[in-house]
Amino acid sequence: MRAQTHVRIAFGNLPLKSPPEKTLGAPIDVTGLKAPLMVVATLTTEGVTTRTFAIVPTITVNADNTANVTPLTNAVAALVAPSGNLDSLLVPATLGASTMAQNVSNATALIVNTLTADTAVNTSLGANFNPLTTPFTADGTGVDAVLDKLSIEVSANGVSVTNHAAPVAEGAVQQATTLSAAQTATPTIVPTLPASTPTLVPERQELGLE
Repeated sequence: MRAQTHVRIAFGNLPLKSPPEKTLGAPIDVTGLKAPLMVVATLTTEGVTTRTFAIVPTITVNADNTANVTPLTNAVAALVAPSGNLDSLLVPATLGASTMAQNVSNATALIVNTLTADTAVNTSLGANFNPLTTPFTADGTGVDAVLDKLSIEVSANGVSVTNHAAPVAEGAVQQATTLSAAQTATPTIVPTLPASTPTLVPERQELGLE
């Protein structure tokens, strides 16, 4: 999978663009830039273009900084964007005003607390999971496995999360859980995400010999 990425800075007018068709996961040099930054990954598949956002509220200088760009980071951005409008964060002044570290931290905590209330998801994400900074590999395990079983949509009404690993009655549809910007004020109080079906461990079979 290949995508174009660019970084928009809060204090300035021009984005820093990475080379065209830069492989996802490759580094971007942000030396000299000042946080907050907005990383946008643009992916075109079968003629359909999608953009995924990630807010980088702080940068550690003279060090490598991990910035995942996933539906989870997109959800964080939507929760802090004015009226959930992600495009508004491409305006430097709006980005600077909306993405103060505490705002991003609260939005992140709301999402993580909602997800980790599910025991199976909590186990897969691991301790101290952060959607932006926790490194992971797209190999179908751990964090990647969680992303594979979630549908995350953003709109002016908030962020909807659907857990496709949750049981559902025959003929019924999976119910989405909605998170709103207002809920970020109390990120430890979370709505209920339908729990994943427990993984069944086959019972041990004993062979009796006569």
